[in-house]
Amino acid sequence: MITSRKILVVTVLVSLAFVSALPIAIGVKHMNRDFVEGDRNNFDYYKLSPVTFVNVEYLKGLVIVRSDSFRLEVAKSLRNFITITNAGDTLSVIYQGERGKYNDSTGIILYLPVSVTIIALESDIELRGGVNEFPPPPSYTFDLRHSHLSLPKLVYHQFYDHLSVSGADSSSLHISGHNHIWDLQLMNLENTVIEQSVELRKVKTSFEGKSFVETSSSEHVVELKSTSLK
Repeated sequence: MITSRKILVVTVLVSLAFVSALPIAIGVKHMNRDFVEGDRNNFDYYKLSPVTFVNVEYLKGLVIVRSDSFRLEVAKSLRNFITITNAGDTLSVIYQGERGKYNDSTGIILYLPVSVTIIALESDIELRGGVNEFPPPPSYTFDLRHSHLSLPKLVYHQFYDHLSVSGADSSSLHISGHNHIWDLQLMNLENTVIEQSVELRKVKTSFEGKSFVETSSSEHVVELKSTSLK
């Protein structure tokens, strides 16, 4: 039963991708940084040493942008509430202010090259990919804990080579239109929403323990949920 449901998930997603994917915009003239909104005079800038792992905690408005170098922008209003540690193979960015519903940690932009692993605790992350297919688009690995990851629909198309997202403790993923992912792997995510005009060439879902995948679709949107077996 579990195997057949997983096959159904992949079939539905791949069919949706090829039927509803919009034409790919190859000739985008702007780099991702041109679309990051806000007054740049209100940010502090940090040059970072290259790392393999990024640890973020309690960030409710983190934007990750594909870049050729490691750097960080933090709203000046947050300079007394953010701890930044850049040592060895790990970068840590932790919000030290009020948490819960009073958390106001928006205004952090992290520029990352490809092949980086992001470990997130109680964070909301917006990911922006490459703006064309060539050179090869970026790959990222996410380990979410009480966190939400979104791939927004922007004015330009975004491309990813490999995107791996694992989750725990009610973590979720939302992929909006204009996103193209060649290889998507989902592990233990309780809720995943994939909107119309998302292109997926390969999809794999897996869950540990006694659970299976439920799918539902409405208005060309596919939703995957984890449901425990009784």
